[in-house]
Amino acid sequence: MKPPLTYVIILTTLVIAWVAPTPWWFRTFTTLSATIVVVSIVIDLVARAEEGHGRRPGDRRDPDDPVGP
Repeated sequence: MKPPLTYVIILTTLVIAWVAPTPWWFRTFTTLSATIVVVSIVIDLVARAEEGHGRRPGDRRDPDDPVGP
């Protein structure tokens, strides 16, 4: 599963902005932006991984277990 192209473009732009000679405030801004993007990517990937399991939040029973409650 690959991340959406938007995430790749945003992260690539932020890495280039970090490597280029820029003022400290711009690096701080890009670091915060990159952190937000990485967190949103992780949340998105976790949500996609959870979709396929057929469980809802708070559901402790295994749906494939015939003896469950």
